[in-house]
Amino acid sequence: MYKKAIEYLPHKSPMVFLEDVFDVQENSCLCGVNINDRGILKPFYEDSTLDTLFGIEMMAQCVGVWAGYYQNIDKSQIKLGMLIGINNIAINKSYFENEIYHKVFAKLVMIENSFACFDCLIEAKDEVLMKATINSFQIDTKEQLEAI
Repeated sequence: MYKKAIEYLPHKSPMVFLEDVFDVQENSCLCGVNINDRGILKPFYEDSTLDTLFGIEMMAQCVGVWAGYYQNIDKSQIKLGMLIGINNIAINKSYFENEIYHKVFAKLVMIENSFACFDCLIEAKDEVLMKATINSFQIDTKEQLEAI
């Protein structure tokens, strides 16, 4: 049984874009969020829809849940990660539909020191709505944080 996504992220509301964690494996993570005007994404709604650009952060947070899950197992403090690049982005809709549950999946492609690369996608009703490769950097030291 997994905790809620917020428990694995160094974020606070309203900047938490995922609700549920379904699975975390050595090389992957599956999360989800119900997109509606009553949920955690309500502050970002416009005309009863959510722009797909929010999907970039949803995918990045899925990566963050993956990292936070393993830091939680090690009893480590959850570290801040940064989205440093996006490659191969494909957006199949201009908005996320209201009242639909969306699944967010991240699969580790490579990791070296504090840099990692994940293939990510968002789907709803068995349709891929968005996919991208997310490049991230985990901040491990105070010096790394101050250099930003």
